Amino acid sequence: MNQNIQSSYPYQVGGSLPTNAPTYVKREADEQLYQALKEGDFCYVLNSRQMGKSSLQIQTMKRLQAEGFACIAIDITNIGTADITPEQWYAGIIDTIINSLELYDNFDLNDWWMQQDLLSPVNKLSKFFESVLLPSISQNIVIFIDEIDSILSLKFEVDDFFALIRECYNSRASQQEYERLTFVLLGVANPSDLIQDKQRTPFNIGKGIELTGFQLNEAEPLAQGLAQKTTNPMTLMDEILYWTGGQPFLTQKLCKLILNHDIIPEDGIKKWLRKLVQSQIINDWEAQDDPEHLKTIRDRILRAGGGQLAGRLLAIYREVLEGGNVSPVRIADTSEQIYLRLSGLVVEQQGNLKVYNHIYKSIFNLDWVNQELKDLRPDFYSQPFEAWFNSNCEDNSHLLHGENLSDALAWAEGKSLSSQDYQFITASQTWEFAQVQQKTKRKTRIGGIILATFLVLAAVFGGLAFCANNGRSNAEGELRTVKKQKEKAEEQKKNAETQRENAEKQRENAETQREKAETQAKNAETQQKNAETQAKNAEKQAKNAEKQAKNAQAKVDSANKKARKAEERREKAQVETKKAQEGQKKARDEAQRAKADKNIVVSQKNKAQQQRDKAVKEKDRAEKVQRINNAMRKNAIKK
Repeated sequence: MNQNIQSSYPYQVGGSLPTNAPTYVKREADEQLYQALKEGDFCYVLNSRQMGKSSLQIQTMKRLQAEGFACIAIDITNIGTADITPEQWYAGIIDTIINSLELYDNFDLNDWWMQQDLLSPVNKLSKFFESVLLPSISQNIVIFIDEIDSILSLKFEVDDFFALIRECYNSRASQQEYERLTFVLLGVANPSDLIQDKQRTPFNIGKGIELTGFQLNEAEPLAQGLAQKTTNPMTLMDEILYWTGGQPFLTQKLCKLILNHDIIPEDGIKKWLRKLVQSQIINDWEAQDDPEHLKTIRDRILRAGGGQLAGRLLAIYREVLEGGNVSPVRIADTSEQIYLRLSGLVVEQQGNLKVYNHIYKSIFNLDWVNQELKDLRPDFYSQPFEAWFNSNCEDNSHLLHGENLSDALAWAEGKSLSSQDYQFITASQTWEFAQVQQKTKRKTRIGGIILATFLVLAAVFGGLAFCANNGRSNAEGELRTVKKQKEKAEEQKKNAETQRENAEKQRENAETQREKAETQAKNAETQQKNAETQAKNAEKQAKNAEKQAKNAQAKVDSANKKARKAEERREKAQVETKKAQEGQKKARDEAQRAKADKNIVVSQKNKAQQQRDKAVKEKDRAEKVQRINNAMRKNAIKK
């Protein structure tokens, strides 16, 4: 035994394995998906849960990115499915793509989305592919969409989304750019269920990649960790695969359980492992199912179709268990078989349905199936059902009739039951109808017997009357008696005839009522179909109205946004106007002050002019006085 191996080996129970996980097992599907995507094929990996789909996606993305592919991983559950609008959902798809490819530096989703205001959400996504994604990315693009089955639980129409993916594929014929765009769908779904409107073209493109269980020649990465417990790790691995069937979750879990136990006896590997599986997985399995795996399978069957399909799925699974290799159940393309396979409980082997592995067969055994079927059936129904089949379907006293039959039909309505349930209900209906017919015939037969009796009595008493007439001389009193008896016989004859006619009328009425009942049933069925059609139409109209309302709301929001921007511009203009008015007022004030200053200057100038004029006058007067004085001085001198 190699002592250099680490005491713990990174087995991982549940979840996606990292790209460098040493316990990742490469299967045939790895190469198939990788080569198909390199060739540009649309692909889908649709299988039961915990089969390694997400880990396969991670490994494939790593290989493609190393060769220059642009890869985007979209997990539908991360976008949301509860109380989300179509606008939010489709915008979430675009947002995930932008983030993955780091396009936000050159692309504003909010502005772009508002610019496409007149387009529906799915048309916006289509335009994003054509006008943004393909022009921005020059490499080949692969979009992985995981948990695709979550889309089917959305509260709005999703057929358009899958139709868009198909349209991207069909666009390759006319637009070469679309040859660079490829999609991979991963999840738990049937391809025919992706587009639910049967009036539309089904989702019929792409290559299906089948995920099978681990094979011994593939499981060497897992066996390496077992070398610390045994010198024959591949022998131990072979025994592990016997119990798990190569189911990835269970195989990783069992390997991890082995590492937590003592060294395995080399001469008793099979016995030791059987005890481990029995004690750690099978016994008290519901308490030990952590992380959940087995309960997921159980719930997927019992809650199928809201519980309406549970009976039929359990019945098919019981046929698989009982048939074994002697009378196997052949593969059929029915919705029930497909759903049962997607639960992970059964797989296809050589054209037959087989239980996936021995762990499943030990837990979900016949006792479990019979108990679950019993729990599904109401008490008034279950006991007669079992008693009738225990009598090899011969003791009709156990069949339902009257109110119980009506209740059974009401209980069965809308459900997909087992063939035995339908056999029991049909036998009960047939028996009840036969009883009604028998009662009608009995009444008719009794009426005929009474009539014949009274006819015979009439004949007898008529003969007695004849004899009495021949011997009336000796038996006048007897004659009168015979006459009375004859009259009474005639009356009884008429009564018998009336009863016969009434019985015939009752039979005819019963037949008429039966025909009316059949007609009413057919009319009711037709009305139900019409009501369902009307309900579907109403639902479509409601959805269209909701879409129109949402589009109208989006337009209102856009108009409000534009109104807010206009209001902001108006307020800004008001501020600018106010500033201009204040500037204008300031200019007027300045002008008034300048005018006042000008008036002061003019006044001062006028005053100065007056002073100047006054000074000139004073000068002139002084000069005149001077002249007079000079003249007077001259005269004085002359004298």
